[in-house]
Amino acid sequence: KNEHCRLKFYICPPNFIVHHLLFKIMANINDVAKTCIQLLKPNGHLFLSTINRNPRSWITAIVGAEYIFNLLPKGTHEFDKFIKPSELASYVRSGNANLLETKGMFYNPITHKANLNNDLGVNYLMHAKKI
Repeated sequence: KNEHCRLKFYICPPNFIVHHLLFKIMANINDVAKTCIQLLKPNGHLFLSTINRNPRSWITAIVGAEYIFNLLPKGTHEFDKFIKPSELASYVRSGNANLLETKGMFYNPITHKANLNNDLGVNYLMHAKKI
């Protein structure tokens, strides 16, 4: 039994897996990415969402979301578990998938609206396709 099958990701048979914001708490991101890709059928799509690891994401996701806006309980995020887009892209490629697109996501805590953009500085999403 694969231990990663207990993780909160959604499998929409037979061709899609969505893994949302759990990389921030995972110890071995490479194994998680590879497991998700292995679960896909050939040409299946993988969508990943997580937080970049840089000073701006620390200010935004930890200080802003947890302490200023109180959107999340204090201690929700661990900065050292955040992952840079280049690292995640490397794990996706080594897991036998092609990276199709990476987009940033901006969340406005005042209006509670989010939109996609090209800024990968804090929240970002990746779309890959299994080879």
